[in-house]
Amino acid sequence: MPPHLTPARFVTFAVMAASALAAGCSSSTDQMRVTLATPAAAKAFDPADTTDRSQYRYLYAVYCNGRVDRLDLKNQAKTGSFQLSERSGSPAAIAALPRPGVRPGGCLARPVVTQDAQDSSDGVVNIVASSRLDPDADGRKPYQLLTFALPGWTLQQARNLGSFDALPRLARAADGTLAIQPQDKDTAAAMAAQAGARTAADAMAWTSAQAWSAGNVLLIYALPGQRGTGAALALGAEARIVHLAEFRSGGNDIPPDLHLAPGGRFVLASLKRSVPLGAGLRKVEATGELRLYGADGRQTRVLNQASLAGSVLARSRPGSLDPDQPRTDNDWFNVALTPGGLAVFTDRRGNYQFIALGQPFDSAPVMDDAQDDADGARPGLVYAAR
Repeated sequence: MPPHLTPARFVTFAVMAASALAAGCSSSTDQMRVTLATPAAAKAFDPADTTDRSQYRYLYAVYCNGRVDRLDLKNQAKTGSFQLSERSGSPAAIAALPRPGVRPGGCLARPVVTQDAQDSSDGVVNIVASSRLDPDADGRKPYQLLTFALPGWTLQQARNLGSFDALPRLARAADGTLAIQPQDKDTAAAMAAQAGARTAADAMAWTSAQAWSAGNVLLIYALPGQRGTGAALALGAEARIVHLAEFRSGGNDIPPDLHLAPGGRFVLASLKRSVPLGAGLRKVEATGELRLYGADGRQTRVLNQASLAGSVLARSRPGSLDPDQPRTDNDWFNVALTPGGLAVFTDRRGNYQFIALGQPFDSAPVMDDAQDDADGARPGLVYAAR
């Protein structure tokens, strides 16, 4: 993998690289179930309905600017939103934004995600957060580990972690406590190297681990001797690699956005295409088509949703993005694949779409190596029963 191409930057690279989807994919046009989140009263609690008591009934989307959106996954609606700064004590342990729309200099709040059962199942959630909006002159700012009680998000305790130039990552130590991981530890590189030793890895010139769950890794890789990339699942327990699709340079299509499902045995692809605008300009356009791949590398479902389709951004010339091209109102991002089988999309303006995929997933959390959420497209996820 080229040294300058970190996993976080690979997404930009993939968007800029013109390429075509491999042939042979299903063309089914099954209509997806979709709900645009609007203010609505939640249905009454039904004690006989087990989904009302499920620890995955609600999803809290925690954004880096400190905003939290509460989503009712059963009723498929956004039911509330608040700023963590308002619930983090006095003085606030999480910096408050001076006005709406201000971007902090680095992530203000991010849930701790570990490979074991999520803390929210015990009615608490751990957040790594900073009381400083911007870093010091040396690029560092202080962080704390904050423990909140659900569902009220009441601050229970705070623990100083020190000053860092990026939001620190925590993992479970042998004694069960949360410990800071070394800053030079590149988990994504380690995952990619581990996957590279498995069967079928010789078909990959370099690999980038995009996400992992339950010992399974979603990989993006270069095709040896070709100008293109491919996607694969490295299945840990089976010690093998399953190729999902190939994307070769050329044509008017670009690689889709890929999202690993909890448990790491399914991948959702959101398809995009490149459309000429004239005068050497091209734009990237979401097609509204979603393809779900299983652990055998085959498509299990193809869904089409017009509400996801539309222009995303423009490219001034092949291989370069036009930074002045505004994003459109129909710029939807997948922020979660839930254990219950929902694909949750946001337009980064507080609106959501919930799409039933017809396939439940495991509950093991999905992890990646991204540190920030500056564009509001990938919040931290906290599931809870209330």
